[in-house]
Amino acid sequence: MLRNLALTLLATINLADFASSAFLGSSFSDSLQDCVSFMHMFDYTFSNSQGGSADRPYGLTSNQDYEMVKCSIPGICPDDISRTTCQWMRILTVVCQAVQTGTGYDIQVLTNSLPNHCYYSQISAPVGSFAKYNTYGIRTHWNLATRSMDKATGLLRNQVFYNTNLATQTDVNNQLCDGKWAKGATLDNNIYYREAMDDGTYNTYANNKWASDWNLNTVTTPLLRMPDSDAIVGIALNGVFIFAGNQENGLDAFFPKNFQHDKQYELNRIDIDLCLGSFHTFSTYRYHMFSPCIYDIKLRDQVGLCRRNDTCDQNLTQYAVDMVPSVMKTQAPIGIAKDGRVIYGPYKITGELWQPCEVDICNGVNFGSFYGYVATVFHPYVVGCWGPGNKPSYHAQCSSNPRLCSNANYLSSMFTVIGGAIMFFLYAIIL
Repeated sequence: MLRNLALTLLATINLADFASSAFLGSSFSDSLQDCVSFMHMFDYTFSNSQGGSADRPYGLTSNQDYEMVKCSIPGICPDDISRTTCQWMRILTVVCQAVQTGTGYDIQVLTNSLPNHCYYSQISAPVGSFAKYNTYGIRTHWNLATRSMDKATGLLRNQVFYNTNLATQTDVNNQLCDGKWAKGATLDNNIYYREAMDDGTYNTYANNKWASDWNLNTVTTPLLRMPDSDAIVGIALNGVFIFAGNQENGLDAFFPKNFQHDKQYELNRIDIDLCLGSFHTFSTYRYHMFSPCIYDIKLRDQVGLCRRNDTCDQNLTQYAVDMVPSVMKTQAPIGIAKDGRVIYGPYKITGELWQPCEVDICNGVNFGSFYGYVATVFHPYVVGCWGPGNKPSYHAQCSSNPRLCSNANYLSSMFTVIGGAIMFFLYAIIL
């Protein structure tokens, strides 16, 4: 009887609508409640959202806003001293609050981008200390609905909207082959993006410290080295910066390809540790792609380089997704983008990996009225531009592992999505 009911219901459903609303439906709206729910997914060290009380999960004292991370690292510690065991203060503050301008809510994240897991170091280390900390801060509109963007003003209800529309091969290369494309000034006006840096935490961040760009001062904030946030596309749930999927020369960070014949670059991928993190510039730890170490897994305690681990070195993207715990192989958040949108992991709700034709040129997906980014095993890996974007057939020529979506693949992908939606719907009804 249940099977017949399911088949009857499916006969009356518009499959395209079902795929976009139910199968791809986001669990997050732009409400304060959803912001707070998302906030609690972070491994924060301090939080104090609007209408809530202060939470210090790692606090041994009433005013301890940080976590003391300890790791057996035979090399240089964050304070630039060689020891057999390193300790550092990790700070991650996440706050949801009413916006300063307009309507809706802001999400504010303060971090020193130091990891909650081990890293590998021999001759250098990400800058930090076991005695003090400084913080970078971003404040952005929480999950702004696509049609509420300033750039969407005046569009008809059924008119397709692209915040980023790359029409030519040159457009694609200029955007996706730039390691510092994510400038705050390129964000939509209605996101009201602001950033700051300070030697303290949430309570010391006065409104006059927030600006369109942070102002690096090595005297007042000696533990911060990033001169700007142009390479930062988001922040992972553990507070580590997520960078664009490119090196400083614009080539893919992991699968570089030299497409500019007038410029000769060494085709070397960046050196990463077993958690797929690095700190090769500005002494700042970061990810250039999804890291499984945002989850509480044994890999967090291991010290070594990817290139010295056969599994990681031979296929690092497969290594990354294989390390994801089974329970998390679904549509699960892994961080927040600078535009306030949720970044999801590499797995869809069906337990399958996101495919090239299922994401737009920015590596994002529409979830009903809202939009989010997804991690992928192909370039740009996390966020390639501020979405929503179009889906051109062109690919980034700076990568030997680009997003490739032909018309044939697009049709195949569309039927896969619809088929997955049907199976998920049937399974839910039968249960």
